[in-house]
Amino acid sequence: GTDNRHTYSHACATIAMCEAFGSTKQLPWRKSAEAAVGYINACQNPYKGWRYGKQPGDNDTSVTGWMLMALHAAREAGIPIEDRRVKDGLSFIESLTDEDTGRTGYIKKGERPVRPEGASTKWPPSESESLTALAMCARIFWKDDSPLVHAGAELLSKRRPVWDEAKG
Repeated sequence: GTDNRHTYSHACATIAMCEAFGSTKQLPWRKSAEAAVGYINACQNPYKGWRYGKQPGDNDTSVTGWMLMALHAAREAGIPIEDRRVKDGLSFIESLTDEDTGRTGYIKKGERPVRPEGASTKWPPSESESLTALAMCARIFWKDDSPLVHAGAELLSKRRPVWDEAKG
């Protein structure tokens, strides 16, 4: 079968293309960045976020957050984007954020991040607020003044990452 998880890589590559155009203003970079934004648009689920591949029907915070960051890079570089795409992506992230804790879930409200098979022992999801941090970045990049920004910041301030080589 085809692995449609390339949407992560596409978001990162879009950021790079937009940064290249933004810093050089050279037409080949602009064309590449515009095509990359077009593919982001084609992949978004109607009125929701993104996941793996073109409009798969399901969404997750991780891919959605990266796509929102790519659209922000496009706007900063002067590449036209559709505001509705950002609004729908931010609304999706908001729907997965627990108002009480500020935690943003993966595909369910407040759910912990997922790990590749076999990695949960080395990197326990219970120790991570990576999705909350990603949601915070998306909100801050788009100047979303939701109270969830403050709730997420409060949670992250209590769950700072700790470098521990013994635990991976």
